[in-house]
Order: sequence, then structure tokens, then C-alpha cells
Amino acid sequence: MTSLEDNVKSLSMYIADLYFMDRDYENLSFYLADDITWIGTGKNEICLNKKEAIRFFEKEKEVFDGSFSIMDQWYECRQLSNDICYVMIILKVKLNIDHAILPCDTFRFSVIWSRKQRNIWKITHVHHSLPDASMGEETYFNLSIAESNYQKINDDIRKATNIDPLTKINNAQGFEYEVDQLFRKY
Repeated sequence: MTSLEDNVKSLSMYIADLYFMDRDYENLSFYLADDITWIGTGKNEICLNKKEAIRFFEKEKEVFDGSFSIMDQWYECRQLSNDICYVMIILKVKLNIDHAILPCDTFRFSVIWSRKQRNIWKITHVHHSLPDASMGEETYFNLSIAESNYQKINDDIRKATNIDPLTKINNAQGFEYEVDQLFRKY
């Protein structure tokens, strides 16, 4: 790893601390380029500039004002040019709440750093993802696992909508479904 890659890796570690442990979005925002793009894991987590990213941070802080501990971390930095570096990050993070029942979560980030004016490094792109736990140790897309998981989800939804949770017998919708299945069979 070159000294430039080491420096950008150190910056990335600092950013992870600001984001997760300190929850210091004000200092973190200094490192965001004005034209940053950010893709998160949520349906609406897409930011197309620094203002949107800061707005996202503010909303996130409204939902959870606590902090996290970084239990394990891995960084791989690649210098793509004199002014651009790419960093892959995997963090194992847990909530700093005594009564938290949530386990540690693993987060993955792809971060592109660009050297801007006055030799200052800024983040120009972030892609945040979560490993698919249903894939197990598979390192590739497995269609049969995906189909099986999809079928299980559909079965669970059907059962939840067709069966009374108290009596565990079919409700009216469940009765209609079972009758329909019988008619199809015979």
C-alpha cells in the first residue's frame, strides 16, 4: 500500500468513527464533496449532493440519537489516480445501549475519495450495503436460495393473512383460499 493509500485509509477510519461512534455529522460533513452521491440501504436513501446527505444525517439522528461501537473493521484502499482513491470497508457494529437486544450488524461501504482544491480529500461517492444473510457462505447469487426464500416469505404472509392468530384456524379469507385450492385440485 502506498503512503497515499495509507493516508486515505486513515481518513476513512476517521470518517467511520465520526459516523458511527461519535455521530458527529458536522465534522463529517467537512469531508463530503458538494456533488457527493450516496446510495444507502433504505428505499429512499439516495443523496445527490451534500445538502441532501446532511438532511439525511439530520433525519437519521432524529430516529436514533445514540451511538455505536465498531467491533471489527477491514479497509482496502486502491489509488486509481493521483487525485482519486477507492476504499472498500467492512464494519461490524453494535448499538451502545445496555438493553439492546439487536446483535452486531455488518455494514459494507464503497467510498470514492477525490483530491479537491487546496489538496483536501473529499468523499465524492458512497455506496452502503448489507450482506444478504440468506446467502449463507455463498459468495454468489444463488437462484434456488433466492426462490426458496421468496416462497417462504409468501407462505408466511399467506398464513398470517389466512389464519386467526388466537385460534390458529382459518379465518374467512383462509377458508375461501382452502376451498379454492380444493376446487382446483378436483
